[in-house]
Amino acid sequence: MSVKPKKAVENLPPYKAARSSESVKLEYGLESVLKLSANENTLGFSPKVQEALKKVDSYYPDRAGTALRTAIAKKYNVEAENVILGNGSFELIQLLSIAFLENGEETIGAIPSFGWYKTTTTFCGGKFIGVPVKDFKVDLTGIASQITEKTKIIWLCNPNNPTGTIIKENELTDFLSKIRSDILVVLDEAYIDFVEEEGFPDSIELLKKFDNIVILRTFSKADGLAGLRAGFAIAEKGIINILNRIRIPSNASSAAQLSALAALEDSDFKKKTVQNASEQKKVWYKFFDTYGLKYIKSNANFIFFDVIKSWLFKKDNFFYVHSVNLIKAYGKVRYTMTNTNYLYGLNPCSNFNQWDQMALWQAMQTPNPNSVSFKGTSSTQAASSTNAANQTT
Repeated sequence: MSVKPKKAVENLPPYKAARSSESVKLEYGLESVLKLSANENTLGFSPKVQEALKKVDSYYPDRAGTALRTAIAKKYNVEAENVILGNGSFELIQLLSIAFLENGEETIGAIPSFGWYKTTTTFCGGKFIGVPVKDFKVDLTGIASQITEKTKIIWLCNPNNPTGTIIKENELTDFLSKIRSDILVVLDEAYIDFVEEEGFPDSIELLKKFDNIVILRTFSKADGLAGLRAGFAIAEKGIINILNRIRIPSNASSAAQLSALAALEDSDFKKKTVQNASEQKKVWYKFFDTYGLKYIKSNANFIFFDVIKSWLFKKDNFFYVHSVNLIKAYGKVRYTMTNTNYLYGLNPCSNFNQWDQMALWQAMQTPNPNSVSFKGTSSTQAASSTNAANQTT
């Protein structure tokens, strides 16, 4: 083409999303597939959300998101002026990069972690500095060591995706106390509802002491609104004011706002989702322990584990394990928790910060899951039955 894009964008690879359910069904000849690669809520969303969607009309949405921002502010004991809505966390991360990054400035984040931090930094003309996780945890000491006069934003995914580990409150408070106050620290807490480990930070309380932090939350995971795109940020009023100047006026649709309001009112559905994930993690921990697979106990709705560079596929009534070359992956994958009425096969998915991310897909549904066996080949062992619990969802 004759028109040249910005240099920062020209060589930027497109964001590589996970494969769609339809493409997997076609390739493997499956009638139904449950996509787990994006950590979505396989239980769907609250019946109250379904009712709320009936109220969507033909008018533009409330561009200020008044009712939803007020409800969020009330829940977290802040003012509505401390809240901004977003088209999920994706948009909010992008807005932060656009608003605060000058050409040549730097952002820092963990590797592996959410890849959008690097993408938005790059297309805004900045440089992303990746710091490898240490013992699968975000290395705050390592991040602090990379701070320079050019550092503008630090991205902290907590719990971290894809490892499921957390930064504890004493660690975060110590970190925030030592770094410059003119560095924006973004606390991406998309998976906060699934945290089980003690010591997780009360970021809302920390905001009273540190006015350079931005807290990101989403309705996509525990609330099941991934398809409706509803997220929000809580921060000091001046930061929110800046973000409001550059956001799309109607960035949160009427459907998203009404659905999120309904989700806020249905704590029972969220509790059901969180309980289901917790119970299924225990089932999988037992499986991993039994068959000697290394894993990381998770504070999210997924588990990061080692499959010894192998993958499972369905043939007849069995799941077989075959070798697969995972470049730079060391055989590690992330599995999203769901109900155990299904069995799943592994399928290589999109590259995830230079670690091969893999997704688990529903390979078959059976009235009697225990009648389906797992068989292992190569050096990997698999279970004769992973369905220790036949959960009703």
